[in-house]
Amino acid sequence: MHLNRSLTKVFLALSSIVVGAVAQSSGQWTTSPFNPPAIPLAVKSPYLNSWLPQGKNASAANEAWATFWNEAGFDDLINTLYAGANVDGVSYRLLGNAEVPNVITAQQLAVVITATRTSFLFKAGAMEINATFLSPIDLNNLTTMSRPTTYLYMTASSTDGKSHEVALYSDVSSRNFIEWGAVPDLADATVGFANDTGFLHLFTAAAQPARYSEINQQSPSATVYLSMQEIEGMTFEVGLDSNVRANFAVNSSLASAAFTQGGEFIDPSLLNSTSGLPTLGMAVDLGDLRESGIVVWTLTLMETSNIQFASVDGIQHRYPYYLSESLSVPNTSANIAGDFDNILLNSISIDNAVRADGLAVSQEYADILALSLRQVMASMEITISVGSDGQWNTSDVMSFMKNMGNLGSSVGINCVDILYSAFPAFMYLNSAFGRYLLEPLFNYQDSPAYTLPYAAQDIGTVYPNATGNPNPHMFGIEESANMIIMTYADILASGDGGLASQHYTLLKSWGSYLLNNSLLPGESYTKRLAPEFAEDNLTNMTNLALKGIIGLGAMAQISDFLGFVEDGSDFRGNAEAMIAKWQQMAVIDDQVFLSYNAQNVTGLLYNLYADKMLELGLVPQSVRIF
Repeated sequence: MHLNRSLTKVFLALSSIVVGAVAQSSGQWTTSPFNPPAIPLAVKSPYLNSWLPQGKNASAANEAWATFWNEAGFDDLINTLYAGANVDGVSYRLLGNAEVPNVITAQQLAVVITATRTSFLFKAGAMEINATFLSPIDLNNLTTMSRPTTYLYMTASSTDGKSHEVALYSDVSSRNFIEWGAVPDLADATVGFANDTGFLHLFTAAAQPARYSEINQQSPSATVYLSMQEIEGMTFEVGLDSNVRANFAVNSSLASAAFTQGGEFIDPSLLNSTSGLPTLGMAVDLGDLRESGIVVWTLTLMETSNIQFASVDGIQHRYPYYLSESLSVPNTSANIAGDFDNILLNSISIDNAVRADGLAVSQEYADILALSLRQVMASMEITISVGSDGQWNTSDVMSFMKNMGNLGSSVGINCVDILYSAFPAFMYLNSAFGRYLLEPLFNYQDSPAYTLPYAAQDIGTVYPNATGNPNPHMFGIEESANMIIMTYADILASGDGGLASQHYTLLKSWGSYLLNNSLLPGESYTKRLAPEFAEDNLTNMTNLALKGIIGLGAMAQISDFLGFVEDGSDFRGNAEAMIAKWQQMAVIDDQVFLSYNAQNVTGLLYNLYADKMLELGLVPQSVRIF
């Protein structure tokens, strides 16, 4: 496991969520380490991104539906993740908000959030049931990291020391078919199953998948899988949600006879029904017990091609890295399910390490990390290309980040200021993750298609089409400094200057742009960045100027590392002269204002962090202690 602990404090300091520490109580259950606005459930990719709304007056996990993360909020794209348990003939609802006859709501006792997992503890009769969502973060296995898979696992234990009859159940319904698989209408969907390799897979997909497009911010080329190992007591069913859930509630099992062999299942009356939603359900009757083993379901959203990219050689089709393991979707899904034991152990190790590193700074920092890490890692897709020989080229790895929520200066792909905000997390976990995201940005901008003297905002405006963005913009200083700072951060974390060496001419041109523009950045950026201050006629924002000067200092370090000593000396000398002038104009009576000419509006010098992270020592200590 690779964790760069020298960058821990910087990573933690960049978290943008402001929360209180320690476990909080809703009055009915406790939430640890704190009660956030939303809790991550199935959070593994830009399209597999389900959250449970929380915050003030929060609902329990069995009193609300999970929702897809998008910029419009949490209310308009529901993900119908449902789960239940039967204990001694009584049926309890664990997840979701479906009304099923003779099913009662289990009492939610606790919620625990770690870096890779979210666990719910319920009381169902004389049993306590733990239901945990696990979204793996594997620092050294790109196959696992690239799989858009979340595990739901459950355990049951007696509260009275006696044995009890227990059965467990989970399903996904057609609302997910439409929203996760982006099927415009149920009539356009197909449903099927496969049961080879010792695992059962229920799946749904669009009858005519469309690549490189989105519907409701979801992928119409994706296939949604619910998978489970074929163990004793395991049954399954595809039918209307009310019928499937009622069957489990009454029988503790499902009507597996619906299929006799693997293949496609099409029932027009089911897909076009107005009395319910088609549902994929899987159950396990555990029998009489005091304590169960772990029961595991996997939820996977798979694609066979996910990005088109404007490379220096032209438009290129990019494929999920995990396909290099197997072209057979059921086999790949089986490998996902079969890896659970190792993935659980690795996730516990990651959780413990991240928690310990966070606590070394403060309780609050550790708490923030528990919520934020999955959010960062699930924003990207790890891809490979196909070589001229028709084989997977696993040495050509590029990652593409979706701007979840349309934040920052650009809503595009690999939005540079969003990537910059997340970059310390990648440097802390494994610097290769950051390098894979930088590579397509460099590749595109080092092509004849890009002619601007400063760095691009992104490499495409509509995900998943990374087909370039050559348009002029107002963030030349910001993005150029961001790219240089991230490149040097990667060199520091990895000791590898290969990416910088390959694109040194481009980096040097951005350094020259910073040299000529950073100290007096002008007014256009100000009006775009801070429209609330437009009437104040603000120009030359101090924090932006500082970012550009620090970027220039980082460029000096890159030049030195690559052996361009004369360039390094030139960039460094100019950066030192500019920071001295900046201090004269920006610092007045031990205060730093928003711009040189606004001595009534103070600002937070958040760009100081890059000087500290890169150990440049460019900014005087007298400024850093403000």
